[in-house]
Amino acid sequence: MSTNYAAIGQGIYDMLSEEHKAIVSFGMIPLEIIELFESNYKKVLVEKWCAKQGLTVDDFITDLTEEIPQEMVNDATHKVTIEIFTAAQKAGKMLV
Repeated sequence: MSTNYAAIGQGIYDMLSEEHKAIVSFGMIPLEIIELFESNYKKVLVEKWCAKQGLTVDDFITDLTEEIPQEMVNDATHKVTIEIFTAAQKAGKMLV
């Protein structure tokens, strides 16, 4: 699966409230933003896997997001975090 982390990071930054952008400007990202990204990322991974198998997510009783290796999620989160800070820097908003 190819992922455009720069576009995701920019999109997340663009959607942040001014309060959250202020937090980002000090080199932090609110936990709720990270948790939302990770939850959606896992969902997309499962949907893409199911589509390749010719299945739908509804075909499963259990939550497949629990089966995704945490290393994979951490790697994606790290890349998106860098891109959020890059978007803030491009906007001239980084203070650190």
